[in-house]
Amino acid sequence: MLVEKTREATQPVDQIIYSKNNALLKTGEIEKRIGASFRKFVDAPWTAETKGLLANLKYYCEQGERPRFNSCEVEGAYGVRLRTRDHNWIRGKIYVVPDALPYESKS
Repeated sequence: MLVEKTREATQPVDQIIYSKNNALLKTGEIEKRIGASFRKFVDAPWTAETKGLLANLKYYCEQGERPRFNSCEVEGAYGVRLRTRDHNWIRGKIYVVPDALPYESKS
């Protein structure tokens, strides 16, 4: 029964609704696309869930450090990296829902 419910709730890989990203964009081009959404994260209030590398990323961005972005395989997905003052890197991936999908954010 659990297997059946799981299959009903998932989508086969060959039917994925996400568009493949065919362009390698520079950081500046990605910033133009996702800047407002990323800024919402940076400007959002601190919460108990903001911890670890996420807290480090938020803190450094609040202090004016500029993250670098790279394109990923799926449109709307981007890699993010930021060099810290101790010469380490904060790395991660972010996804901004494209306007074409039905559950996009209107805020």
